Amino acid sequence: MTTISIGSTLHVVAAKPATENAAGYDALTFVEIGEIVSIGAIGDTSEDVTVTKLKDGRTEHFNGAKDGGSVPVAAVRESGDAGQVIVEANANTNETCSFMIVDPNGDEFYFYGRLANVQTPERTASTYEGLTFEMRRNSGTVKVTA
Repeated sequence: MTTISIGSTLHVVAAKPATENAAGYDALTFVEIGEIVSIGAIGDTSEDVTVTKLKDGRTEHFNGAKDGGSVPVAAVRESGDAGQVIVEANANTNETCSFMIVDPNGDEFYFYGRLANVQTPERTASTYEGLTFEMRRNSGTVKVTA
């Protein structure tokens, strides 16, 4: 069981899987994005659909449309890093990219979406030269357990 995230890696490929399952993602050739500092939370949220009934005055909640949201990522800028080159080349283009997160225990998490908002962080006396970006998810998460 993974208890800390040290050793987690993030990978990208500028392609969508033929099928949204482990085999579809396994057929892709992922490139590691180097020097990752943080990866935001992944998972779907559901729209809250409510119905308030007149008879008892209770509001009932249902799970509506799912949204994978936007996952923020931060990295130390590494000139020539192949993964960072893919990120910068595909940001804000509306091209679909696939992503793989590998945890230290070998579990893999796959999803696809679009890259957006590549930025350099604020410059202060105590910051590193880095880049931030968002993975805007357009699929569910496929988890492959090690």
